[in-house]
Amino acid sequence: MGNKKLFIRKNIPILKKGCMKKTIFALLLFLLSKDLQAAQIYNKTNQSTYTIKVTILKNAPDFLIENHKWLKVVLIGSIPSTNMYQKVENLIFSPPDDTVKGELIATSKSNNQYLRLESNYLLERYDMTFKYSTWDIEVDFSKINVIHEYVHTDFYNLYTQLNPNINSEEDFNSLFIKMQKESKNYLDFAKKSYLFLQRNYKHGEHNKHLRDIFITKKGDCSDLTELYSNLLRKYGIPTRTLSGYIIRKDNQIDRHVWLEFLLENYGWIPADPSWSLPNGKAFGKLYKGHVILQQEDYPIIINNGSKDVPFVFINGCSWWYWRSGGTKQGNLRYMYQLSVK
Repeated sequence: MGNKKLFIRKNIPILKKGCMKKTIFALLLFLLSKDLQAAQIYNKTNQSTYTIKVTILKNAPDFLIENHKWLKVVLIGSIPSTNMYQKVENLIFSPPDDTVKGELIATSKSNNQYLRLESNYLLERYDMTFKYSTWDIEVDFSKINVIHEYVHTDFYNLYTQLNPNINSEEDFNSLFIKMQKESKNYLDFAKKSYLFLQRNYKHGEHNKHLRDIFITKKGDCSDLTELYSNLLRKYGIPTRTLSGYIIRKDNQIDRHVWLEFLLENYGWIPADPSWSLPNGKAFGKLYKGHVILQQEDYPIIINNGSKDVPFVFINGCSWWYWRSGGTKQGNLRYMYQLSVK
């Protein structure tokens, strides 16, 4: 070996071939334990599968359409994607002709995806179909034995941001203090707040300002979800809004908004505060037929045809258009419709 010295460490066991495999396997299990623990709390039952058609219809005034030479029209719209609540397959887009350019845009921090279309004329409609599988998903709370503290990361900070308008309301803070005094941990606060809203607030018309919900004692799904979300976030529980549609038993489809909240080391827990089932039966359970178009996401940057712009929206699509000369004229209104085939 010449002048090279061989250093030998003592008391270090040499792994045999079979033992090494076991050690590597144990290490992988340790690294995946958090995800495995989360997966074990969900029960999926009662699967149904539908073919769903999405139709995007022009809803612009006639004076914007007639006698104009269009330079460019750009659409960006939410497209359903597969997640733990649903499975989306066989997405089929039907552009009216070969001049319409289309691309799917995925985000890196969530399962959300978007369709971007570009054309040189104003589309009357655009159709898309997909196969959609859905389940009743229920959390087995008996498997949640320890409530862990949250790790404060950028992710945590994002999903605990409060609506400053509602956070400054005296009625909101009084309600929060009441629920805080009655709760012993994160999960207990989430459950008791859910039950309180269900028993004291009814599903009704949308409030112009969220603070009005304390007067009317009712609101639509977005009002009740936002109120519940802000209560949880003020307590330090991350929440994420889910927006999309609900398929009724008669196959009618309505717009809907609900949420999920995070339990550290377990995963996201679904909760629909406007779902009118007694005794909290929709807490930790999402009934089949909730079509998720978008999970609340980090702001994403999408090129709209002239420059990169922040783009965040709920339920539907947004259009930009340019007339001859390249001047951006603003947004067009389009209708986003779903139907069960």
